[in-house]
Amino acid sequence: MAIPAFPAELKRPLDERLRLHFSDWPTLWTEFERLGWDSMRAQTCTQDDVRKASRLHKAMLRHREQASQQVMKLLRRHYKGGTRAMMG
Repeated sequence: MAIPAFPAELKRPLDERLRLHFSDWPTLWTEFERLGWDSMRAQTCTQDDVRKASRLHKAMLRHREQASQQVMKLLRRHYKGGTRAMMG
């Protein structure tokens, strides 16, 4: 979905933002999880990762009902380990 007259350094983020805007919830959630897993494996979070997370977040806001259902599933999940600090 390239935009020919747009500055080259902005094409990729704009293309990605447009693609994400028209993506469904499962696609967005999969990308969100992949970004998280990739960051955990790399044990770092780059500025590009932060920017992508922001673009993902904005696209995910269009799916509030599905997002709330996903969050509730995560909160009900059994977590391994000695602490349940994530749960409050």
